[in-house]
Amino acid sequence: MNKLMTTMMLSCDKATILVEKKIDTGLTLIEKLKLTFHTGMCSGCSNYQKHSVFIHNTLSANVNRALQTDYFVVSQLKTSILEKLKLEK
Repeated sequence: MNKLMTTMMLSCDKATILVEKKIDTGLTLIEKLKLTFHTGMCSGCSNYQKHSVFIHNTLSANVNRALQTDYFVVSQLKTSILEKLKLEK
């Protein structure tokens, strides 16, 4: 049992790395188990995980919104240029 506990226990440093990896690329089954085990016992890492997910989601939403706005502005500009070119002919 001690060997299992030692294998499953992560330091907080390693847990935070897994939190970021989970957000970016996903985790293996073993990594998921280790992180779940650690965050179940460590409120600091559990809070870190919640905040990291929130920050990631908020930034992603803002980036997506900015990209959509840029696309809209570029589309309007393109239309305006094409109309001016047609008038010059």
